[in-house]
Amino acid sequence: MWDYRQLHSILPQNRLTLGEGNTALEQISLNGNDLYLKFEDANPNGSFKDRSLAYQLSYYVQNENKHFTISSSGNAAISAAAYANLAKVKLCIFVSTNITELKLTRLEQHKSEFVEIRKVAKPKSSVIQYARESNAINLRGSVDDVALIGFKTIAYEIAEQLPDADAVFVPCSSATSSVAIAQGFAETNRNVALHVVQTTRICPIVSNFDQVTLTKTSLADAIVDRVAKRKKQVLIEIEKSNGFGWIITDQELLTAEKLIEDTLPNKKISYNSLLAVAAYLKAIKSGYSYVKPVAIISGL
Repeated sequence: MWDYRQLHSILPQNRLTLGEGNTALEQISLNGNDLYLKFEDANPNGSFKDRSLAYQLSYYVQNENKHFTISSSGNAAISAAAYANLAKVKLCIFVSTNITELKLTRLEQHKSEFVEIRKVAKPKSSVIQYARESNAINLRGSVDDVALIGFKTIAYEIAEQLPDADAVFVPCSSATSSVAIAQGFAETNRNVALHVVQTTRICPIVSNFDQVTLTKTSLADAIVDRVAKRKKQVLIEIEKSNGFGWIITDQELLTAEKLIEDTLPNKKISYNSLLAVAAYLKAIKSGYSYVKPVAIISGL
């Protein structure tokens, strides 16, 4: 991901890398409609968060910062832990007591003399207090614009792999990745419709567009940000690109899962990633028409 000319003026000299980026883009057909899947789950730690955290840690370590913290539903914490270990810097991770066993197991594989994991009831407030008391840098993407830069490389790659891409569907929690992808396409002089996707459980951004009955749970558990500090930013990007926002039900996720299983029988895609596929299907039913749409398979 470090090779793009757009980054040349802001590249850290010492880049932390585990081989992130350069993920596959695969064309499939769903109900007779073409869709391209961008497999960000193929990154070293299983999600597109690798791009963001690789750049963040490289940037801050170069500026002689050695103490970090983050709150996360799982994927960002896993990425942060991997790159903190690589850089040999201190990282204190705050995760919810409700974190899934799969993500906790993957995260605990990164515990070390550098990486500490704390399960707490309120990760966000806990990390803010910890950062204040210990002078640690908070790596949470919604409060750090450095986090945008690595995510932009998703758009740079799609622009090379599929120059005529005309829409992108992105699972959205804090909207950091959505904003960055939109900015990345703009930097490559492409107008790609931005569609952001949330769940019936948490949808503070896309409720401006879509209306469904809300629920207390969702099969897609990585959409957790109720505050949405980047809401204004992402709404501007959606409007500029003539995109939309979608709320996806569990039934729509299950429908998307079945279609993907029939199309790619040997590929397991998480419900969090299937949000993008389900939103594409919903957009088609709602009258949207694209020639080369892309769904971001974001990770676990």
